[in-house]
Amino acid sequence: MELDPDRTAWWQRAIAAVALLSAVLATVLLIGTTDFLLVDGVAVALTLVTAVPLFASDRLTFHVASVICAVLLIVLALPLVFFGAHLYLPSAGLLLLARFTGRSRLPQRFWAAAVAVLLVLVVTPWSAAIWDSMLRPPNMYVVYLPDNGPQPSHDTVLYDGSGIGYGVTGVSESDDKLYVTFRRDLSGAELTRLEGRLHELMPYATRIERCQSQRHC
Repeated sequence: MELDPDRTAWWQRAIAAVALLSAVLATVLLIGTTDFLLVDGVAVALTLVTAVPLFASDRLTFHVASVICAVLLIVLALPLVFFGAHLYLPSAGLLLLARFTGRSRLPQRFWAAAVAVLLVLVVTPWSAAIWDSMLRPPNMYVVYLPDNGPQPSHDTVLYDGSGIGYGVTGVSESDDKLYVTFRRDLSGAELTRLEGRLHELMPYATRIERCQSQRHC
């Protein structure tokens, strides 16, 4: 099938769409795991940059936009690494791939399979990361301690959790909080007993609640 020389090949736009999907999933992960509005703003901005090539009306514009946006994502990855910009490097690579596959003489069935493989390679790891960071059931109790009040005993805060028992796997401290991780296979009854044990050991705690990770609390 002869392609219009002034028109972007369908597989180029499909690859660019996969790049945008990767950026959207990265943004979902960042927004769902941070409380900083600046990080959210950077994430949305980088996603919009990734989307630009899809609005190109002709092949030349698509090629130029793909290269510029990919380079921009790469250049911003290092200075904005603490804002999660490095998570958009896969999108940059996909945009460059979209740019340089337009004149391929490979059969369209090959590109259909290639796009499907790229889609799986993008969705699978991002889905796992989003599940692990946002959707996985909590396996931590956070104990809020009073300011300038009583503090847990040395035996309670042993890093391996042996001072508490009841399925606890680790204990760490940060400011006025105590993070207590536990085995994921604990039943509801066992969790209730563990929470009771925490109240017993630290009756002065202002609040005890379950949480997914330290950055969620």
